[in-house]
Amino acid sequence: MDGLTLVATFGQTEPRQWLSLVAAYTLAVSLAVLLSRWRLRWQLLACVLLVAVAMPLSQHAESRLGTKDDRRIVVDEAMTFPVATLGLPLWRHPWLLPGALVTSWVLDNRKPPPVAQAQSLPGGIGIVLDDVLANLYTLLLAHLALWLYRRRRRGRPGEDG
Repeated sequence: MDGLTLVATFGQTEPRQWLSLVAAYTLAVSLAVLLSRWRLRWQLLACVLLVAVAMPLSQHAESRLGTKDDRRIVVDEAMTFPVATLGLPLWRHPWLLPGALVTSWVLDNRKPPPVAQAQSLPGGIGIVLDDVLANLYTLLLAHLALWLYRRRRRGRPGEDG
């Protein structure tokens, strides 16, 4: 396995090896937490750059591994997860982070429309775009959860949301 493929797979030689998955999701969460402290416009720019890097890495790994969206490729999950937390106040409401992570994982695996259709696009575009769309769904649900939480808290006297 060459260096770029190792990066795209986090060193996995077999599909879904736990240590590589833990590393990928640790990076995903770390990026989300780091970016959540930035202004929204910088978060957006960082997400665009992460996606732009993930696409060619995924494309390269797919061509080397010889399988469409090979399960060993996890750079797409790691580098697109910050999309799921754009604009969320993770430092004030840390419960949003595990909720977003689980929701993102479920939606990426269940592939509601148009996530499944995006995955069928060729190469790195399809590998990464399905994760971006799953994370956009997650972002919508996370903002809805935060809105409901704040609305509920506002109804309680003497409490701040």
